Amino acid sequence: ELLEQISEVVVKAGHQLKKNVSDEPIDLRLKSDSYVVESTIHFPTDLNLLWDSARKSLDTIAAILKHQHLPGWNKRNYWRRKIKSAYKTSSNIHHRRGKNYKIRLNSATGVYLHRCEILSEKVDHSLKQLDSQSVVNLQVFALSLQLRYYQSMLTKHIDLVNRRILHDQQIPHEEKVFSIFEPHVEWVQKGKHHKKVELGHNVLITTDQFHFIVDHNVMVNQRDPSQPIELTNRLVKRFGESYAFKSISFDKGFYSKLSYDHLVKVFDTVVMPKKGKLSQQMKQQYSEPGYVALRNKHSAVESNINEVEHAGLNRVPDKGLYGFKKYVAMGILAYNLKRLGRIVIEQKLLPTVVPRGGLGKKAA
Repeated sequence: ELLEQISEVVVKAGHQLKKNVSDEPIDLRLKSDSYVVESTIHFPTDLNLLWDSARKSLDTIAAILKHQHLPGWNKRNYWRRKIKSAYKTSSNIHHRRGKNYKIRLNSATGVYLHRCEILSEKVDHSLKQLDSQSVVNLQVFALSLQLRYYQSMLTKHIDLVNRRILHDQQIPHEEKVFSIFEPHVEWVQKGKHHKKVELGHNVLITTDQFHFIVDHNVMVNQRDPSQPIELTNRLVKRFGESYAFKSISFDKGFYSKLSYDHLVKVFDTVVMPKKGKLSQQMKQQYSEPGYVALRNKHSAVESNINEVEHAGLNRVPDKGLYGFKKYVAMGILAYNLKRLGRIVIEQKLLPTVVPRGGLGKKAA
C-alpha cells in the first residue's frame, strides 16, 4: 500500500510537469491490459512435487534433530537415497516412454509411492511425539509447523500420483498445487503462440497518455472481465477530484455488459470491443473516427508492458504472495520514477526562450 501511494505521488508530479509544458487541463486518456508475471519455480509435475515434499520433510526432520532427539531417524539419509532413486526411475520412464511404457511406469511408480507412504507414516508418528511433549524448544516448535505442512503436501501428492498414474484419473484443476513452496501460484494460459503456459499471476496494468502506470493490480484467482469495475473505483478514488476521465480502452477479453455500463458513467469514451456478432448500433459506434483512433492507440500499453518486463518485472524472485505483490509494486514505482526522470531531463534540455529568428548555430 505504501509503495502504491508513493507511485501515485510520482505520477501526479509527472502530470503537473506535463501540464506546465502544454498548458492544458489534466485529462486522463487510459489504456488497460494484463500480462503474466511469473514466479521463480520449477515446472511442476506430480512426480517432482512428491519428491519435493519428501525431501523437505527429511530436511526438516534433520533440522529438528539438531535441537531435540527423535527416535527412528538414524537411517534418514538412506531413506532419502531410496526415495530419490525411485523418483528418478519413475521420472525417466515417464519422460522417455518406450516399449511397455504404461506397465513399467506403473511398476516404478508403485515402488515410489510405497516408499513415500512409509516416510509419511514415520513423519506422522514423529509429529505425534512432538505434540505429546509438554516443553518444546521455540525453534523446534517452528520447525514442527513446517514439518506438518510438508507432511500434508506429501500425503496430498501421494494421493494425486496414485489417482493420476495408477488409476488414470483426471485430476480437477482446483485440487492441483503447482509448487509446495509457492502454493499461491496459478497456471495461466493466455493463448499466445510463443508461450503456452506461464506460472505466476496476471497483473493488470493501466497507463495514461504520458505512459505513466496510474494503476496496477495483481489478479489472484481472477480473470480479465472482473477487473474494469474495480479499476474504475480505484481511479475515481485516486484521481476523481482534479482529473477529467476522457477515455479508457481495453482488449476484447475484458468485455462484459455490466462493466461497460459502469464505465460509461465515468468516462466520456469507453473502448471495450465485444466478442461475437455485433448489433447495427455497435457497428456504427466502432466505425466512428474518434473510436477508431482510440482503439488504434491502445497498442501503446503493449509497449509499456514490454518496457516493464525488460526492466525486470517479468519474473518475481521473492517468496510468498505478499512478497510477490510487494515486488510488483516496487517494479511499477521504479518504472514511474524512470518516466518522471525522462520528463525532467527533457524539460531541462528545452530552451526557456526561443528568439524570433530561431536558434543560431552556436545556440543550437
